[in-house]
Amino acid sequence: MAYLAYEGISGSRVLRSVVIETAYGVAVLVFALAVVFFISRRTTQDVVTTLAARFPWLAPGSERSREELAIRQRLEDGRPPPMAPDMSGPALAVFVSGHTHAPAISELARADRSRTVIVNTGCWLRQLQPVPAWLGGPPVFVPTFVHSHARVRCSPEGMSVELWDHPRPADRRLPWIERVAIVGRMPPKPPAAEPRLVARQTVVRRPPLGDGAPR
Repeated sequence: MAYLAYEGISGSRVLRSVVIETAYGVAVLVFALAVVFFISRRTTQDVVTTLAARFPWLAPGSERSREELAIRQRLEDGRPPPMAPDMSGPALAVFVSGHTHAPAISELARADRSRTVIVNTGCWLRQLQPVPAWLGGPPVFVPTFVHSHARVRCSPEGMSVELWDHPRPADRRLPWIERVAIVGRMPPKPPAAEPRLVARQTVVRRPPLGDGAPR
């Protein structure tokens, strides 16, 4: 293209017209692609918004929220957990879950001052982390390792629940166009390190109150 441009400027009139027509065609093509990109992006956003409103389980990030709400509702209603049908909700000091691959820890406090720690163990897999692109483009999914686990142990204060993370770098072989789309927004790659404590919750030991006492 640079050679044709040079020849078009210094060469014959025919070659010059070819260069001008080629540049014009390339400019029209780029403009058309940009228009199609922005129109399709807007249409996709409208479709996703409509589907998320009509089908809430399709909303991004709703799986983790649904799981946590379901667990809290079960504990508040006093229903037993699926794998311990002989126990009631208030009798549980710790509720351990998984499935969503999203490590988290929270606490449920009741009116009678009893507490239950809810912990999600996370996962031990490589995941794809969405990174927003510039100019409102679609997100770029960057590989990352999520290595987490939960530790539950008895302590002098009561029941200690810990959420641990094991940092490990993941190879990022992204096409050049994706690297350009998120330039300056690439999340830092964590160095390999020993497992580290992320959060800790403690359920204070309570004197036995019969069958309903926390275990």
